[in-house]
Amino acid sequence: MKKIQHLANIHALDGMKKLLYVCIMLVSMSLSMHLHAQSPQVVSTTPNNNAVNVSLTTTIDVKVNYPIVTSKLDTVVPSKNFLNQKYSGIYLVEKVIYDSSGGNINVLRHNAKSGHISTINDTTVRLTVNSSMLYPNIQYMVIVDSLHIRRPSGYTFDTLVVPQYSFSFRTVPPPYKVNWSNMSDKGHINCMDTIKVNFNRKLTSTTTDSGSIVSFMKLLSRTYQLDSIMFSSNFIGVGSTSWLSPDSMAIYAVPSSLNQDIPYYVKVNTSYLTGNTDDDVTYNYRKANYATVSPSVSCNTSPTPEELKVIIGDRAFSMYENDTLKLKAPSTYEDFYFKKWESQTLPTVNNSTSNNVSTV
Repeated sequence: MKKIQHLANIHALDGMKKLLYVCIMLVSMSLSMHLHAQSPQVVSTTPNNNAVNVSLTTTIDVKVNYPIVTSKLDTVVPSKNFLNQKYSGIYLVEKVIYDSSGGNINVLRHNAKSGHISTINDTTVRLTVNSSMLYPNIQYMVIVDSLHIRRPSGYTFDTLVVPQYSFSFRTVPPPYKVNWSNMSDKGHINCMDTIKVNFNRKLTSTTTDSGSIVSFMKLLSRTYQLDSIMFSSNFIGVGSTSWLSPDSMAIYAVPSSLNQDIPYYVKVNTSYLTGNTDDDVTYNYRKANYATVSPSVSCNTSPTPEELKVIIGDRAFSMYENDTLKLKAPSTYEDFYFKKWESQTLPTVNNSTSNNVSTV
């Protein structure tokens, strides 16, 4: 009997040891989980921080390292109750507003771009901005504020807040478009005239893989179509020389040759830059049968007499082909003598010391 009781005591002691061992293991596992638990944090974003050329239709995703408490998300931006601090969300503002806000979250919420917030999985929240809210070439800031997460804690969860996080991105440049051209208000062009086409942003070249951005065309033939009661015109390209302006905002172009009384047009192939033919611009013109010459006089050793300026310069001359322009100073100015010609548009004339020059 005593032997049986002794064996029972041994078994009971073994059971207590096992129970104690299990309890120690559970406490150890719980401590280990707390020691290795990560702090709530943003893991990744789309767009990336400091991203450039971001689409105007982009969505904004923020991924964190624990499941998000969706019941605390402010799903409409800006919130109708934007002073209520208990909600969490993602807010998008222009960087100039962010810099001037002093970090005041209420100001940022109030000025946030409108949109709605949702989750695309248990750890990723998405801001979808309403249509036409983003503008080209603008620096934006994204603020992740009061985002609540659930972190495992043993057999339960702790509700914690991700520290406020912000990142920046810049949207795509605006599409190319023609701002203005010196061809807008003229129907005639001379052989030496330079065409200028100004764009809304800098160019890298006067050409693309598709061809020259500014091209010249002339009428080759025109056919009257009886069935449509319309003229069908056939144009061919005209050779030209083009170059970028010093600030790369404009293209200068000069046609290589022009014929009298033939219709021409300048075509600005903006579609080569944008892919949209609606962006192309054309200017119709004819070769002018006269040129306008505006001479002026200057002296490099003494002030130019005002009367001499009036007699020789300060007026325009209409010159037809093969005409001769004669400039003559009165004999009363015998102390002055002719030195040289200066011209920015006629290379053959510029710096010539001859009394007679030809522009042909």
